[in-house]
Amino acid sequence: MKRYLPNANLLFRVFMVLSFTTCFVLAGQAQKRILQGYVLDSISYSPLLKAHIVNTRTNKTAEVGAKGSFSIFVAPNDIIFFTADNYHFKQVKYTTLVPDTFFVYLAPLPHELAAVVVSAVGYTRYQQDSIKRRRDFLQDMGTPKAPAATNANSGAGIGINLNYFSKDEKRKRRAYELEAQHEKDAYIKYRFSEEIVTYYTGFTGDTLKKFMLQYTPDYNWLRTHTGDEDILYYINDKMRVFLGKKN
Repeated sequence: MKRYLPNANLLFRVFMVLSFTTCFVLAGQAQKRILQGYVLDSISYSPLLKAHIVNTRTNKTAEVGAKGSFSIFVAPNDIIFFTADNYHFKQVKYTTLVPDTFFVYLAPLPHELAAVVVSAVGYTRYQQDSIKRRRDFLQDMGTPKAPAATNANSGAGIGINLNYFSKDEKRKRRAYELEAQHEKDAYIKYRFSEEIVTYYTGFTGDTLKKFMLQYTPDYNWLRTHTGDEDILYYINDKMRVFLGKKN
């Protein structure tokens, strides 16, 4: 009875496939590592104990230890996002050139933001544009809108103003509503412009448009949060959510 012997060429091919597969797996595992380091204040070099760290690819987070230390799993080209309350955020793209112990320095937020956000000149320009828009609108309208009620000529108290229900007055009221909405939109674009968001996030193109579409605050929020730092904190908070959703 003849014993079956496998073809030598077949054995060689199987051996090579297994070898390449093993090398590929080992290489992939070798690229993954734990990134260790410290998150510090860029001025005082004190540890930022409440810093937040996230790998935007895996969406895994890491906590900061007593001395500002952290450790997080990374792979080449991962984007690591560092944030802390009252500090500018920082994004780091991990490569094999990153040292074994990595120091991250976050800069404190200034009490007065850069001129790109709001300056005295810029705010005056906005006010001037708003006043001009209002003046032009009133000139186009000719006469103010009629009130719903007036004092009765007979002295019998308040009477209904019949002009209020006319077609012209209805159109005029609609025009006032549209003008008010237009002014609200202008204020939103002024306080939360693409230039401001790009400056603090680095977003451009489709990423910027998507962020603006999802997280532009409404008029009432902006009117109750009038400080420049309110905008920056808002952007910082929403960026964490946005980057988490992307991955």
